[in-house]
Amino acid sequence: MCGNVTRARVYRVAALADNQRVTSIARLVTWVDIYEEDGSDPSRQSFSARHDAVLADGRRVVLLNDRGWSQWTLRFGDVSDTKVSPPEFPTRQEIEESAREVVGPDPPMPHDGYTPSESEVVEAHWRYLAHILESNGIEVDPGGLSALPHDVEFSDRVRARLDDSYQPLCGDQTPRLRQYP
Repeated sequence: MCGNVTRARVYRVAALADNQRVTSIARLVTWVDIYEEDGSDPSRQSFSARHDAVLADGRRVVLLNDRGWSQWTLRFGDVSDTKVSPPEFPTRQEIEESAREVVGPDPPMPHDGYTPSESEVVEAHWRYLAHILESNGIEVDPGGLSALPHDVEFSDRVRARLDDSYQPLCGDQTPRLRQYP
């Protein structure tokens, strides 16, 4: 396990139906992989992101499994004879920042003539993740989730493309998500 769980704010969770001991949530993790589609555009690179809550005993609960992002090379003019190469592979920092951004909280967006405040959107995001945990038998305070460390982990394919050695951030070095109001 990465880091020292006692340094992170950990939260007591309800006993799970299949395991009657009480555990705690140690951290949040976003796992990133390269996303490839058949016949994909060579000027585009895509990534998938899965957001998990990691329990103190090492088990994971999937929070979001439908996130990702793409980057592409823009071409101008007559490029019919030009071979298009993929964009430069992003740096570790760029991938970590994008991964944390795509799992939320999202910025406020207008809906039916109303634009919620940023604090309303952030609060709704953490309530939604807490609801997912509760549906998996884990009770948690939504505000507590935002205070947890948030690590980004890479698939073997992503690590192979990065030009430096892989060492995940741990403990106090881990950037925090936007806080619950």
